[in-house]
Amino acid sequence: MINVSIRCYCLFIFNYIKTKTNTLMNKYYIFLFALILGVSSCKEDEVVTSYNLTTQIEGSGSVSPATANVKAGETIEVTAISDEGFEFESWSGDLVSTDNPLSIKMDNDYNITANFKSKTNSFTLITQVQGPGSVTPETKKVVEGETIEVIATPEEGYEFEGWTGDIISTDNPLLVKMDKNIKITATFIDKTIDSDGDSVPDYLDQCENTEAGLTVDENGCAKMIQLAENGVTLYCMPTAEIGEK
Repeated sequence: MINVSIRCYCLFIFNYIKTKTNTLMNKYYIFLFALILGVSSCKEDEVVTSYNLTTQIEGSGSVSPATANVKAGETIEVTAISDEGFEFESWSGDLVSTDNPLSIKMDNDYNITANFKSKTNSFTLITQVQGPGSVTPETKKVVEGETIEVIATPEEGYEFEGWTGDIISTDNPLLVKMDKNIKITATFIDKTIDSDGDSVPDYLDQCENTEAGLTVDENGCAKMIQLAENGVTLYCMPTAEIGEK
């Protein structure tokens, strides 16, 4: 608040006029006139009060005017202007309102905040790792509908097996369309492990627990032999003999 004092000084002209007249009556009336003029011209200090408006921003946008000094009792209009991709939500602080523009009668100092929010929803991708390897990106927050490419990278001697969690897939890279919060895990396995001893590592083996001694293909599955007898084609294991069931 700012106080401005304006002083009005009394102006007396009697002594000056006195030297210009000789009549007692004239002197009386001139004195009376000067006295009335002087008293009417002398007033008490006049106080002019003004108040300060200050604004702040929450989010992405601006306020016009950002600050102002306004005479008490006057009304000021304050406008919130949102940046691209955001919208005005509300005023907070000394005044709470959703009006925009906002009219404020300045009867006090005011400090208000313009709150802006994003027009679109945003979602977060969170990735985790099981086994020696890494994922890019580890986490990422994007707007709704955006697609993220996620890449799993195994360490030396290991192989990427697949994604688990909110998405089940063996794709690498994996394209994820963000329509919700998503959490996935990349699993890496040791390339040297061969649980059934068929010389095909587990990460390539499509036939688990193959019987020992059987000849297998590149997928770890036992090879079959075609035998033709009496025009009939028979499929059997490499160790089978004709007549065996």
